[in-house]
Amino acid sequence: MEHEYLFVYSRLKLLIKDAHKSFNQVERELGYPRNTLKNYKYKKKPSVGRVFEMANYFNVSIEFLLESKKKTIKIV
Repeated sequence: MEHEYLFVYSRLKLLIKDAHKSFNQVERELGYPRNTLKNYKYKKKPSVGRVFEMANYFNVSIEFLLESKKKTIKIV
């Protein structure tokens, strides 16, 4: 599927907003370079390792980050 990484970005955006944090704050807390998460909007597809780390950070399933369907957030 073309641009499948956009689903990850849209889920991240939702989770970050829910956590009352900024993209930069989450990047710092995860030890990622600046703009790493924003790059998932247009430029890059996250690695499996990063998806795993982000799922753990937000306490959601990997499937939640990768799903294309709109669903409510489920805490794991």
